[in-house]
Amino acid sequence: MDVRRLKIPKPIAIFSHIKRPLTCVIYTASSDQISEPLQKAQSNKPNPTSEKKQKKGLDLNLRKWVVSVLSNPPVDSLKIKDLLTLLTPQQFDAIFLEIYSSLKPLNVLKFFHVASGTCGFSFSVRSYCTLLRLLVASNHDVPARLLLIRLVDGNLPALF
Repeated sequence: MDVRRLKIPKPIAIFSHIKRPLTCVIYTASSDQISEPLQKAQSNKPNPTSEKKQKKGLDLNLRKWVVSVLSNPPVDSLKIKDLLTLLTPQQFDAIFLEIYSSLKPLNVLKFFHVASGTCGFSFSVRSYCTLLRLLVASNHDVPARLLLIRLVDGNLPALF
């Protein structure tokens, strides 16, 4: 087959029939009309500083509890169940990312095993990646490999 004899089709312009330029609409209203609803909405809101203090105290207590459970060698499934009822996967992920370097990898692996198996807790992929990094950095290659295989096969409850 001789490629030189084939005709090459010319490109077709898809939007060739559109001749007018793009326009935008600018909202024109007096500043009084805009500021009134904003002021009403702001006056109805509760005091955000007291809510932040309460949330910060709760987060600090959860953080201490997570550190306590992950740091102590005997993994207690009852403590883990109690902790996981108060904790979302995103909260655990944020706390775990802060403290993972000070933890023993095999204790954390046991925690993940009990939490995902017995309690049915779904960790985020980021938490699993942090655990894998912790295991590989401490030369626990075999558990890291097995965890990665289970994660890729879909045998672990993970949030994507």
